[in-house]
Amino acid sequence: MMRNIRLLLRYSFKGQRTKGKFQMPTPVRSLIFAIVILCLSGGVAGAVASAYGILEKLGKQELLLYFILALGSGITFVIGLFSVLNNFFLAEDNEIYISLPFRASEIVISKLIRILIYLYIYSLIIVLPLIAYGTVSNSNPIYYIFVALAYIFNPIIPMIIGFIISTILMSISNLSKHKDVIKVIFSILLIVFIILINLLFQGNRIGIRTANAIVGKESLLKLISSIFINNKLEVMALSNPGSSTGYINMGIVLLIVIILFALLYFVSEKLYLKSLKGFGDISSNKEKVKVAKVKSSSVLKALVIKEIKIIFRNPTFFLNCVVMLFYIPVLYMIILFSNGANDLNWSLGYLIIGGTPLVIGVGMSSGSAGSTALSREGNNFIVSKYIPVSYKTQLLAKIISAFTINSLILIIGIGLLAIEKVRLEIFILSLIIQILTCFLITVIGILCDYISPKIIWQTEKNLYKGNFKSLGNIIISVIFGGILLGFALLTKSIFLTFIVNFLLLVISIIIVLFILNKKVVKTYNLL
Repeated sequence: MMRNIRLLLRYSFKGQRTKGKFQMPTPVRSLIFAIVILCLSGGVAGAVASAYGILEKLGKQELLLYFILALGSGITFVIGLFSVLNNFFLAEDNEIYISLPFRASEIVISKLIRILIYLYIYSLIIVLPLIAYGTVSNSNPIYYIFVALAYIFNPIIPMIIGFIISTILMSISNLSKHKDVIKVIFSILLIVFIILINLLFQGNRIGIRTANAIVGKESLLKLISSIFINNKLEVMALSNPGSSTGYINMGIVLLIVIILFALLYFVSEKLYLKSLKGFGDISSNKEKVKVAKVKSSSVLKALVIKEIKIIFRNPTFFLNCVVMLFYIPVLYMIILFSNGANDLNWSLGYLIIGGTPLVIGVGMSSGSAGSTALSREGNNFIVSKYIPVSYKTQLLAKIISAFTINSLILIIGIGLLAIEKVRLEIFILSLIIQILTCFLITVIGILCDYISPKIIWQTEKNLYKGNFKSLGNIIISVIFGGILLGFALLTKSIFLTFIVNFLLLVISIIIVLFILNKKVVKTYNLL
């Protein structure tokens, strides 16, 4: 059995390598990622150290341990559940694994080991906070041994629970046919979860805020600990290092892990292969189209609708073009909510108008509706090249569809203006600048894609690997937006700032469209 598991692990890790392309070795990438997680862990450790004294006076310092372990379990459960679904039920290599002469339990264990390796990197976020707690509480050396054991056990139980839930759910339902929808839903939830983690320690007076938040969420922390029973037992062990209570509770955690592994083996043998039924099928809605319903449509309208449908129906395109578009703006919006709304007066309106291109430009940089407009066609580019539709009409369709998608960011822009309670005049002027900035960034992204398209890719994920066009958008937005903001700070005039912003944006749009109009035919002829 162990020999088969080693073979599967070797195949699994080798399958991640990209042939013919330079790729940073997996250990190096893992080390870099671990360093990043430890840096984040340092911020949490600082909050724990600051809050300890306050909670100690209340006799509730153990809540910090509940908080740290709940944070670790929450992260590993969410990411682990996403990884389990992605690797066990939605991965394209499942058909290969099923055809190989291996037991279901061997396949499951090999995949879980691979996931567990990455979860241990994520679990590093609890290491420094636990060490910080031990330092400020003057714990004995046994405490740090228990910390090492808690680190080992922390990701195992949430991961196994996530696998068992997913396997049972998949085996009694037909969700495998809806794998694209599942990928989108869980990817959105993962991004939301990451945003919330980023906001956890925002602002000043972090010790007081953390202490108040933990005391206020005491019942929630204990509820999470009752779901992940290892948390409660580990808290009792870490609170009583060196005593019989500590040893007994840590021993119970070890026993629970052994029992869960036995349950994992049973579930994988009985249900895993059954849960993969319908894996190769894709759900679709069948509709009998009546002749009376069929109506002719303009070529431009048909192309625009096609472009938008491709983005919304493909999970990878949807995530990178739509969901990621909201990442930076939503993060900024939540920060404003956490700090309270500000009633900006008329005299500061020039800052809003002058800063709009910078905020909108950087906010749009995480979306790729424009910067992959041509590259998204992939192998289908040959069809677009020879269909009896002019290249300029196809370009116009891409501009309209990409601008329509990117215009969703205006919802955030309007929301920010509402939060800041700006006057109506500033609201209207800023909205005009937002629309022009959105259009300019869209056509710049499309121009970059026509200059350097990437139409040869095997999967949608390959399209976005090594794609630095978004970084180019950020640089352009920072330079262009910084100049306009600097002008606003120098003049401190609302209308003069608006006029200069308006003229520069319109002139820039005209120049980019002129270059793009010249480039489109050359691009199609060269490819």
